[in-house]
Amino acid sequence: MRKLVVAGLTAILVANFPLAVMAQATAFDDETREIVVEVVQRVGGTVGPGGASTSSAVEDPPEEDVDASPIPQNEDPAEEPGTDVTELPELNLTDLAEYSSQGVSILVPADWVVDTDSDNNTPFFIEVPGTNMIVSLSSDTGLDFPSWLGVALFRSQADLLVEEMGEGAQIEESTTLYTEQNLPVAKLAFSGTEGEEPLGGALYALAPNADAYLLVAGGSAAEWEYAKAGIDLIAQSILFDDDLLDVQWADGEPFDFTDVDGTVQVTLPTNWYAMSTGDPQFPIILAEPEARYIAAVGTEAVFGDDFDSSEFDAFLSDEGVVDPADYEALIATIGDMISDSGSPITLDNDLSEVIARDGAALVRIVGDAELEDGVAMPVILYVDLRDSGVVVVTIFGDIDAAVEVEEEIQSMVESVTGL
Repeated sequence: MRKLVVAGLTAILVANFPLAVMAQATAFDDETREIVVEVVQRVGGTVGPGGASTSSAVEDPPEEDVDASPIPQNEDPAEEPGTDVTELPELNLTDLAEYSSQGVSILVPADWVVDTDSDNNTPFFIEVPGTNMIVSLSSDTGLDFPSWLGVALFRSQADLLVEEMGEGAQIEESTTLYTEQNLPVAKLAFSGTEGEEPLGGALYALAPNADAYLLVAGGSAAEWEYAKAGIDLIAQSILFDDDLLDVQWADGEPFDFTDVDGTVQVTLPTNWYAMSTGDPQFPIILAEPEARYIAAVGTEAVFGDDFDSSEFDAFLSDEGVVDPADYEALIATIGDMISDSGSPITLDNDLSEVIARDGAALVRIVGDAELEDGVAMPVILYVDLRDSGVVVVTIFGDIDAAVEVEEEIQSMVESVTGL
């Protein structure tokens, strides 16, 4: 038990969730920094001849991780005239053209120039006539499974991403848009400067399956102001072919979701999203309606033959009840299990508690989990102790938002069953 619950937690946060450190940490390790910086540099390459500056030097990532989509650069930036947006035609968002590529369709203002299939991971490359703006939609291999973590990152941790764009960069908007297929799109709009020129742009992240898709746009501040409504339109118009859609949505009412291997079932709260992970320990990942945080779901059945819940026996009566006098000791025991597994956690004793219910005890552990190299991230770990076994659910992203709907999340945890 000591190693399995949190070894699973560590694995899901580090191995299967390569962006977990980014999601909440105050610093980046080399691997996650490479991912952030590459995304930022892609944006920077669209907004000026010098690209975006970053707060620290990073070695080039391995070739297989590099997005090969072309980023046009001015051959002689000094001779490139600035865009006078007052001379551009009024943006027309009613005359639209549809384009399809690599199983993805979008709507674009009809006078904009669209290049399809610029490479295997870039369905669309778009130019806004009369400007130096470049817009691209790519499936990013750096935001590997689970893609929902990438969406939650953009939605809830915009400040960390913007910090990586260099001094003077700031958040202008962090919000959630929705496509016609009801997929949430995390939008992060930012501003900054290149030399003395004001810049603007946005990153949009969405996840139809294990791959995250990024819509990246940027230009001078004036160009961005001119084009941004059109970029929003493109983001909301994105449609995926059915064979690319692995996400299920609790449309207007809760529904029971079972992972693809038939090992775990959970009742999704209304308007939540669910997807199978293929991970043997946490086979389901959920996202709340705005994708501000996600939940990884697992049960005793997926922890393997070595799982041993007997360490909890001393705390549970025959009826599955924990004596309130033992609450603090039970929380400390779970904290020790996490620490002993090689993933120390600093408990927030004010928010960690034992919540009694009929025949079971739900333990909520809140704290900063140390992942590696001194990097820590806030997490909420629910351990539901039952006669039939143990359910473990971890939540990360905007955990403050999760705490606000505690009752809904507790009901979701209680609904989890091993099959």
